[in-house]
Amino acid sequence: AVEQPTTEVPGTITTPTGTVNVSATNPLPDFVLRYRYQQDTFHIQNAWLFRSLGGFAGATAEQQVFGWGGMLSASAKVYGKDNIVIQGSFGEGTARYILDLGTGSGLDDGLTADRRVVALPAYGGYVAYQHYWTERWRSTATYGFLKVNTTDLAQTSTNPTTLFSHTQYAEGNLMYSPGHGFTVGAAVLWGQHQLKDETRGDVFRLNFVLQYDLVNLGNW
Repeated sequence: AVEQPTTEVPGTITTPTGTVNVSATNPLPDFVLRYRYQQDTFHIQNAWLFRSLGGFAGATAEQQVFGWGGMLSASAKVYGKDNIVIQGSFGEGTARYILDLGTGSGLDDGLTADRRVVALPAYGGYVAYQHYWTERWRSTATYGFLKVNTTDLAQTSTNPTTLFSHTQYAEGNLMYSPGHGFTVGAAVLWGQHQLKDETRGDVFRLNFVLQYDLVNLGNW
């Protein structure tokens, strides 16, 4: 695949000598390669991302660095209808493609003290296990982790120790399907966000779901 490029960089950086405006440039598209191998009881998928990242930091000349990332995922049936899913990713300059960070994270690139642009290393993954209690009742337990190695000038901040470090989350749910195409359920989610100075925040959330498939194309 050839993707539209969007480099996630902060708009401004606070340095010891003052505030520096940062603007991104995208001279090349993002290139993605993906391979998937599938059988009746399992699948394995591998993908690679290659990018050109960079821009201007103040009055310095335009800088471009190489960004790359790799992803490996798999799912398998383990007992009856029970199944497990696992995925891991790693790379440098891949924040735009990490769902947990969201748009506008500014974590594709960072600046060193001498204003050199660098692609920020990031890695993470998740594992989920789905268990069928009965034909109609099921539960899924999930755990995920994400780490970004930021430079001291990676995001807009007067204190480098308050920059992003890592997040983790866990979820458990209970779902009931009384009929074809209809599902109700609830889930409890815990999340944690930690900064470089080890300050962290925890949150709990209770989610409810009511889903009905108006159109089912499974037999088409």
